[in-house]
Amino acid sequence: MHERYLFNGVLFTLACIPFAKRYLWSAIALSVVLFANLIYSLQYLHVVTASIPGVNSQNLWGPGTTLLSIVAVGAFFWLGYQYLGTSEGAVETAPTPEKVGAAPEEAVPWSAEVRHWFDPREGLAALRWPLDHAIVAALGIGNFVLSFVGYWRPTGTSCWTLPGISRCGIFDEIYFARAGEEYLQNLRIYENTHPPLSKLLITLSMMLFGGMPKGHGLRGWTFLNGIIGHLGNGDNPYGWRFLDVVFGALVVMLLYVFAKRITGSTIFATIAALLLTFDGMHFVQSRIATPEGFVVFFATLAVYAFYRFWISSQVGERANVRVPWWGFAVAAATSLLAGLIVALMGRATAGFDAASTVIVTLYVASALYLLVRYVAFVRLFGDGRRELTYGEGSLALRDSASTVVHAADGGSIDARGKIARGARSQNKGGALVYDDEPLTIEYRRDATVRYETPEGSVTYAGDEVRVAESPAIERGRSSKLWLVLFTVALGCLVSAKWYGVMGFGVSFVILTLLWLQRYFFKREPTLWGNPRGFRLDGALATILFVSASVYALVWVPDLVRHSPDPGEIHNLNDLVYRQYTMYEYHHNLRATHPYSSKMWEWPIDYVPVAYFYEDHRKDTTDPKGCCIYEITSLPNPAILWFGLLCVPWVGVLAWRERNKAYALIVITYLLQWLPWFGSPRLTFAYHFYVNVPLICLCNAIILQRFFRWAQAREMGRWLGGAGVGAYVALAAMGFVYFYPVLAAHGIPWNAWHQRMWFPTWIIGPG
Repeated sequence: MHERYLFNGVLFTLACIPFAKRYLWSAIALSVVLFANLIYSLQYLHVVTASIPGVNSQNLWGPGTTLLSIVAVGAFFWLGYQYLGTSEGAVETAPTPEKVGAAPEEAVPWSAEVRHWFDPREGLAALRWPLDHAIVAALGIGNFVLSFVGYWRPTGTSCWTLPGISRCGIFDEIYFARAGEEYLQNLRIYENTHPPLSKLLITLSMMLFGGMPKGHGLRGWTFLNGIIGHLGNGDNPYGWRFLDVVFGALVVMLLYVFAKRITGSTIFATIAALLLTFDGMHFVQSRIATPEGFVVFFATLAVYAFYRFWISSQVGERANVRVPWWGFAVAAATSLLAGLIVALMGRATAGFDAASTVIVTLYVASALYLLVRYVAFVRLFGDGRRELTYGEGSLALRDSASTVVHAADGGSIDARGKIARGARSQNKGGALVYDDEPLTIEYRRDATVRYETPEGSVTYAGDEVRVAESPAIERGRSSKLWLVLFTVALGCLVSAKWYGVMGFGVSFVILTLLWLQRYFFKREPTLWGNPRGFRLDGALATILFVSASVYALVWVPDLVRHSPDPGEIHNLNDLVYRQYTMYEYHHNLRATHPYSSKMWEWPIDYVPVAYFYEDHRKDTTDPKGCCIYEITSLPNPAILWFGLLCVPWVGVLAWRERNKAYALIVITYLLQWLPWFGSPRLTFAYHFYVNVPLICLCNAIILQRFFRWAQAREMGRWLGGAGVGAYVALAAMGFVYFYPVLAAHGIPWNAWHQRMWFPTWIIGPG
């Protein structure tokens, strides 16, 4: 169908969405067909202009073209039938839920208003012993075995030579596996455009297999060689790639834990982990010695740890400190002055240059500011009372003799128990009750707060979030540990590859918006968490200081190895200058590559990266000849394309339901993807790998919503299980189908070509 007809149809259905659900589904169907039509047009132009041999330009997609046409025509036919063929005056109405209880959100009509309350039980679904722990272990072991089988094959065609050594690897192993050899022999590190953590992990992986051959530095630990039984050292694909296999299994286990917190379901947490297991990009990146396998683990760990910090900071208990504005100014100025003094001392004694002086000044200042914020301010501006804060924005002040409660809407309970009404709250039975159907918040004199919605209820008491008749509990004091873990993971992420710096944007944006709620919601409960559950300046300073400390520590091996090469790092000045040269390299890089791609092409699986390709046919003109061997970092289309629907859908649900996890996932997805739009250098599809676990989470969330929607309808109960099972089976079959071109398993040329669905899967536009 021509675009001019589809475009009008899409506009019409979009405009009519508020009137009936049928227009929403029609808009989705026509949007998919229109998008496919545009892709088809681009491919047609590519085939015709490049004269691609063996491709029928009149029918590139075969039966797929017919199927999409049926979808488009069927949508128009269905809308016409609904308008002309149904009874006059029939009005489509949304089903009314029979009761408030299980899965009420699935019964909410599409036109439902945005909630003015949040789910109080969100994020409280902890792992259950022993079931969840057994599943996590099984998923980790299963993923490890799947990736382990044959991970040392092939050796590759990207070759390099060092003194006495000649090796070949796959794609960028020419830089990163080589770096492991150079570290172990104390040679100049040829790859000096990325931070060293991933290279050090590959070096450690080699050491687990015995390090370098005799006479070439460290011998390492030979335990793994004893298991495999035929390796003399770790300078081979066994050694280079092993820890990537381990980290690939760890991220699957971590994703299960994350998904269980979000969905509260063992089944759908398992599905999320299985989807990642069935993803081709995850499989490939877990089997080669490049940084992406480590990057995605630290990225996922950072998101999970930040979510746990967000949930645990729903309650907080700390000393009540009211710092005047000038106190912050004096603290910042004093810290900067002290940092400058330390840096100038280093300039005089250790020869710091100007750049090193600035870096040391800021680093020392951030450490001193944290000391002032959490120690000096308490002594100078504390009034001896304890400050208790809660997730909907309320505040209680307690000393040894009394407690004063301040409700979110301005109501209060004073030290004598006298209740003052707020904007909506009033005295009911000796408690201050905020009643805004269906939200009820009950404040008691002992600073106990009960928050109740149709989703359930929780009790904020002291430093804990408690769920009635459930072992679920969250302690506010753990928020400090989760913030530190998040920051350590973020530091490791940036230390593996610089684009992990996007995680700072996620945390800074969310923390600032959470804190600003105290001004957005002056006389009503907050919706996105406790605005007083953390000190904004302290949290931001902690993130900067701890992540900077982690980043500095990963450079210690470069400093202490005392390389004889004058171009290597020997002191702080060299370390700081290395950051400049790395930035200059990426900023000024102007290069082309047949498999490079634009950031907008990543979510549609348009240009995967072929890491390895060999044609072993004796007769290269024989389409049935054997064999073709290829490794292509191809995401599973069933996962990535379904994510085109699920990710924005989860974003809508996040706003409508005030769901913190959904918002965090979508914001992280966007901030790890959209900044690439302005990248000055060429980019590749594997830069999108950090978002694949998030897509798996979104897919599992929407599958759970579909399952509950079906379960709530008598005639559709079978549909939920069948639909979810069919999708998971489709993803699994997709992995099996593409496995030969993911693992360099030899197949005939026609079988290989059958798996190259688009011309850009064979070779990219560059």
